Amino acid sequence: MNKEKYGELMETIEKIQVNSFLRTITNNRKDLHMKWLIGKHLQEMEEKLGTNEEYITKWAQELTSIYGDEFNETNLKLMQEFYNAFKNNYIISSKITWPYIVELLTIKDENARNYYLNETLDKSLTLFDLHKVIINDNFNNLSNKKKKSIKIKDDILNFSLKTGEIDIKFVMSDELGKQCHN
Repeated sequence: MNKEKYGELMETIEKIQVNSFLRTITNNRKDLHMKWLIGKHLQEMEEKLGTNEEYITKWAQELTSIYGDEFNETNLKLMQEFYNAFKNNYIISSKITWPYIVELLTIKDENARNYYLNETLDKSLTLFDLHKVIINDNFNNLSNKKKKSIKIKDDILNFSLKTGEIDIKFVMSDELGKQCHN
């Protein structure tokens, strides 16, 4: 076996996989940012006009005719709910996709929602696994002290829903950090 050619082959595969992963993360970040901003606009309209039910229905019809079912009435309402659920805590991991957000929106308590979001990231839960964890009500198995003020954990791929800007954090293990400082 030619080790040099094999090494080149491995390098090519790794570059393509990394680029594919980065495209997926970027597309997801843009998708969540867009949905959060749409939700923000809908919420601001509701606050200004008192209600936005008739506008959502009308806009959903127009938007779905132009952009497809992603902008149907149900999804527009979910986008508004997404904004409201994350307007004060608007940093989220690019690894979280819209179906996860929709599942998390079933949880009204912010601490519980943050707990399940953290569990999803920590344990790389599938959507089905997340649903099972929520159904099993794992949050309520925590002590009352642990249930309070649960913050969304930092993730290497966090980004701001407000700006859409990614905040890549390079996390260094303690051991590597010690080696670098010696």
